[in-house]
Amino acid sequence: KKDVALRMAAMAMQEKFGRKDIVCRGPTFPSERVSGDQAIVTFDHCDGGLVTSDGKAPDGFLIAGADGTFVAATASISGNNEVTLGSDAVKVPVAVRFAWDPIGLPSLHNGAGYPANSFRTDDPAIKSLAYHKPVRAGGVPQGDHAPENVVDGITDDSSGWHVLGPNRSI
Repeated sequence: KKDVALRMAAMAMQEKFGRKDIVCRGPTFPSERVSGDQAIVTFDHCDGGLVTSDGKAPDGFLIAGADGTFVAATASISGNNEVTLGSDAVKVPVAVRFAWDPIGLPSLHNGAGYPANSFRTDDPAIKSLAYHKPVRAGGVPQGDHAPENVVDGITDDSSGWHVLGPNRSI
């Protein structure tokens, strides 16, 4: 609870009180480029640079070629705000995912200690999202169908379905 409260306080100080000197976000994905057999991912909000919590190479990255099959990528921090990815199984990268395992806890952070946000560069299809049907008190399920139009992230429609992306929970 304390960590959440401190982060929310930092967000309030930065966004509501104009304190631009306070860090309140982890690294976010704005762009990716391909160079030969490697994908180079650029991050924003890298205050203090990109680091890992365990001092090892970043983990939690997946990479895919034209066949769309995602494999674990070898990752290395390159510069203040970039991570270079590759895999012997992918000759020409076309898509990258980060922190896409719902139970994984990737090690990539900014220098302020905030974790990097999950992302994907491929087209998000509804079929790849997990549907979790909430239960009312007493174990009675809510609704009986998935929503028709879903946006990546948490959606709550009148049926009671919640649509979750990676590393999100109700």
